[in-house]
Amino acid sequence: MTATLKNYGPRQFGNQLGLTEWQFERALRLGLIPATSQDGRWSAAVFNEVVARIGTIREQVGTVPDVGAARAEAHLAERLGITLNPGTAAELARRGHLPVRGNSRATFCTAGSPWSAAPTAARSSGPPAPATCTPERKRPASSGYAMPTSATSSARAC
Repeated sequence: MTATLKNYGPRQFGNQLGLTEWQFERALRLGLIPATSQDGRWSAAVFNEVVARIGTIREQVGTVPDVGAARAEAHLAERLGITLNPGTAAELARRGHLPVRGNSRATFCTAGSPWSAAPTAARSSGPPAPATCTPERKRPASSGYAMPTSATSSARAC
């Protein structure tokens, strides 16, 4: 694939590379694609240089878009094969183990890029899972137990 235009705007650049909008934005944010020139466009030479590195760019950008806390917890639970308590994503972000992309409606959105790597369910050689990743306790239906509002509010999706 080589440049067919003299210069490219944001949509043209991303579309020609075969990147979705969120992948293109993440690549820009991570500095994998250089900034535009003063006119807000990329030259054909820059496009050809990026095309030469597209495999590396795709690998670093990943396949999972940025998501809210609830979706992050669901994805991690499925990926690791464990049950996660509400608030786990917020705690992992607070400890620096989960990158935060932004805040929305008093919750946070997390960057999905770390989840595109190989599954991490086999933890035999690594450190133990954080204390917040403990399985949920089974409560009898008759106990009248209800999750506190503050715990569930931090797990809303963005």
